[in-house]
Amino acid sequence: MLKDEVWWSNMYKDVKYVIKRCEKCQKTKQSSMFNPTLHAIIPSKKNELLALDLFGPLPRSRGGVTFICVIRDCFTKWVSFYPLKRATTRSILHRLTNDLFPRMGIPESILNDHGTQFTAKRWKETLNSMGVKVIFSSIRRPQSNPSERVMKEIGRLCRTYCNEQHTRWAYELNNFSKFLNSLVHESTGFSPRELQIDASRVSLLPTALQVPHVTEDLEKKLILAKETLHSRAARRALRKSARPYPKLEPGDLVLLRSNPISSVLKQETKKFLLLFEGPYRIKKAISFDTYILVDVKSNKERGSFHVCHLKKYFNPL
Repeated sequence: MLKDEVWWSNMYKDVKYVIKRCEKCQKTKQSSMFNPTLHAIIPSKKNELLALDLFGPLPRSRGGVTFICVIRDCFTKWVSFYPLKRATTRSILHRLTNDLFPRMGIPESILNDHGTQFTAKRWKETLNSMGVKVIFSSIRRPQSNPSERVMKEIGRLCRTYCNEQHTRWAYELNNFSKFLNSLVHESTGFSPRELQIDASRVSLLPTALQVPHVTEDLEKKLILAKETLHSRAARRALRKSARPYPKLEPGDLVLLRSNPISSVLKQETKKFLLLFEGPYRIKKAISFDTYILVDVKSNKERGSFHVCHLKKYFNPL
């Protein structure tokens, strides 16, 4: 429309430059976000890294439980499920220190999200005192926690076996873990039960029809699993080519995709709320695609966010 009225040299470039720096435009316009290839966490031994998350709240089941504490060994793929009445720091630590650790050993590190149970001072202090390093996944990036895949499987199994009686999930939980720990994983070539507890592979055939096979010792299984895990990860990385994205550096200004919620009391609909908040300054990078943000004015830390939730901010003229 403007070019119908006026014209000057480099007009398109100048107009684009001005609009690009409009504060309101930057926060309301949909834009292509940075979306680098997701780099999987590849541990080299069991108990090197456990991924932990909470599934729920669910319909109250046997014993008054409403949550499932989901734990996965990122190397062996072994899963452990603990039904909880309340998803508190105390109840989760009780399960870890009184059952999981005595049975499976103390891990080197635990990966969890930013839930209040895991940001509590007691969580980190207790685990650190046992030599366990606490690692946080990116905010609003469930894919960065390997336990997310297990959560989807729990949902699928619950829909299959509990669709007629939703409160039955706690009765089936032990069967779910047995099933998942018996499946052979393509990424390792073994089932979790073979690598974690040195148990034999489960066969679906009757005993009379089973074909005898040579069973490797546990140490050899772990070596083969490690080689398979790393080689398959390398092949996946070659197949996946993400769209190039600008690198962000400490000190850069960015906008953060907001998480709007409609409110009847405030007479607000999320359809009309701003898509982005900020600006924030990048404090530091904690990985190639995750950054810690701080408020520009107060310098207060906002949290760690994956690059897919960020876009560069341009100061208004």
